[in-house]
Amino acid sequence: MISNPLVSILMINKNHGHYLEKTIQSYLSQSYSNLEIIIVDGGSTDSSMEIAKKYTKVKFYSSVDKSGGEAFVKCLNYCESNLVMFATSNDVLVDTEFICRAVAFLVKNDEYACVFGNVIALLDDEKFGDIIQPYNRKSYFDDYNKNFKRWLISFDSFHECATLFNKRAVLHSLGSLDNYLKPIDQLRIDMFLELRFGFFSNGYKAKYIDSNVIAVRDHFDRVSVESRSHFLGHLNYYNDQVKDFRRQFIKKNHFIYVSPAGKKLERISAARYFFLTALIIRQVLINYLKKRIKILLKYKTINLE
Repeated sequence: MISNPLVSILMINKNHGHYLEKTIQSYLSQSYSNLEIIIVDGGSTDSSMEIAKKYTKVKFYSSVDKSGGEAFVKCLNYCESNLVMFATSNDVLVDTEFICRAVAFLVKNDEYACVFGNVIALLDDEKFGDIIQPYNRKSYFDDYNKNFKRWLISFDSFHECATLFNKRAVLHSLGSLDNYLKPIDQLRIDMFLELRFGFFSNGYKAKYIDSNVIAVRDHFDRVSVESRSHFLGHLNYYNDQVKDFRRQFIKKNHFIYVSPAGKKLERISAARYFFLTALIIRQVLINYLKKRIKILLKYKTINLE
């Protein structure tokens, strides 16, 4: 990899002109200058186009998209660089040194496929709130087996908008991009769920740095959402997807996954498969014994009296 590679920010937008300028400026304020912003706009009727065209480093494409996944697929197709960040037009990049640090690390460590940091809340008054993700900020992410296990159990891994990716690893992890081009009510896979799954199950390594990378707005006025009811339906749909995905994956594969390239990963110990079950059984036995002891103590007390 060259020492100063082009970085592409893959951003989706729809009628968020009231946030867009601040978002664009947060990326252009990075100390790393060799970057471009690719915006795929879902047919905005506000000032989004006029705002985007004010900046020479912004490439603006207007289209009608069936889902956020389809818009990001178009971003990937328009992008020619090998380092990418995903973005939405209503969030703000916070750490002005993040891209510079991440690029420097990836240039020197080509065995890593991404660098990521923390996500914080962006409150209604435009002030920064608490750290949202990852939940456990220990630097154990170098070991993909540990990271994959934690992701499978608790989703404790990278957030796509707080991560600088190697594009080749992204494309390999996602598989066929045609899978993400259906309308949202027909979509059977979540693009970023698949990205995490494919990323760790194919053995790609992620480097965590303790940096507040991006601030995200915690409200229903987001680029992928048309209404509160749609948003809640979307969450419920994918929550069910995730639960079923985890259950079926653990049951059928016993933590074995064959990558698209046909390479079988090492088997994770079967003991891990039964670990949570053993903990539950242990707790049930402890509770049972406690109850029996209380009954016996009460019985002896009554007899003595």
